[in-house]
Amino acid sequence: MLQGNIYYELKENDPFRFKLRLPEKVTEVDAEEIHPLLDGSIRDSISIINLIKRSEDQGGLGVELPEKSKSKLSWKKYCVETCYGFWSPSFFIEEISKVIEERKESRKPYFDDVKTTIAKHRDDVFKKFKIFVEELNDYIHKNYPDIEWKFYEKIHEAWYRWYGNLIEKLNNTEYYDRLVSGVTSAAVPDVWNDTLSSREFEESFLESIIYYWSKEYSKETKNKIAQVIAKKLNLSDDDKDNMDIETLKKSIEEWLQKNEDQEIVSDEEPNVSGKMSS
Repeated sequence: MLQGNIYYELKENDPFRFKLRLPEKVTEVDAEEIHPLLDGSIRDSISIINLIKRSEDQGGLGVELPEKSKSKLSWKKYCVETCYGFWSPSFFIEEISKVIEERKESRKPYFDDVKTTIAKHRDDVFKKFKIFVEELNDYIHKNYPDIEWKFYEKIHEAWYRWYGNLIEKLNNTEYYDRLVSGVTSAAVPDVWNDTLSSREFEESFLESIIYYWSKEYSKETKNKIAQVIAKKLNLSDDDKDNMDIETLKKSIEEWLQKNEDQEIVSDEEPNVSGKMSS
C-alpha cells in the first residue's frame, strides 16, 4: 500500500547565517541589546540578510529586497505524515509536484534577488561585517573585561571562506531549487524486510489518518488521502469517531483483499463496497 514518495521540509540550518562563536556568557544577553544587526532569538550568529537589508544607521547596506512570499499553497494535504517523512502515493504525484512548483515560483523572486545581491555586493558586505565585528568586540571588552572572544582573531578569514562557499552553493542548481522550494523528496525507504521498521511506518501512517479525521468537528478533513480512504471504506462520522489503529488496519486489509486489482488511494471505484462491519 505504501508505495510512492517521501517528502521532507528542509530543516537544515539557515544558509544565510554565519556563526559568531561568541563566549557563552555573551549569548545569555538579548542579542538586540548587543547590536542592531543581531536577532534577539538567535544570539550566536549574524544573518547576511540583515547586513544587506538593514539601514546604514543599523550597520547594514540599506539595500531593498522583495518580500519573501507567504504563500499558503499546501503540498501536505496530498501527504500523510509518517515516521519517515510525509508520504504521498503515486496517484498524487502530479498534484503535489504542481503545488511545489507553484510554491517555488512564488518564492523565487526573493531568493533570486538575494542571490544576485550577495554576489554583487561581496566587498561592500565585507566592509560592513568588519565594522560590525569591531563594534561587537568593543562591546565584549567593555561589558565582559575578563572574557576573551577567541574566534575574533580568525573571524575575517572564516567569514571570507564561508561567503565563498555560500556563493558556490547558491550557484548549484540542485541545491538552489531545493532551497527555493523548501521541500525535497525521496523514494520510500526499503523497510519491508525489517518487521519493526515496517510496523512503525504503517502505524505512523494509520495514526495520522485517524488524526486527520479528528482535526475538524465536522470530520471533513482537508487531507486528500484521508478523504479517499474514508470514501473507499464507506465510513460514517461515527465510524471515524470510534476508529483505532487496529480497526483501521483490519478494514484496509479487508478492502484490499476484496479489491486486489486496485489501490486504496486512487480515483477508481471499488468492486466491492468494503463497508465496515459493526
